[in-house]
Amino acid sequence: MLYQLIPNKQDKAQLIEKHFMTYGVDHPKLLERSVKQPLPFEVKDSVLKLL
Repeated sequence: MLYQLIPNKQDKAQLIEKHFMTYGVDHPKLLERSVKQPLPFEVKDSVLKLL
């Protein structure tokens, strides 16, 4: 999730997202908690897709 906020790290963020889509998320509570933080809509949306 943090990689989406760092400039020039979008490729890495996509790889991580693909991994989670393929293998699932081991600790979904962490992602649920992160969605409650003040983040850009795009980041929250991509996190919600993983849950």
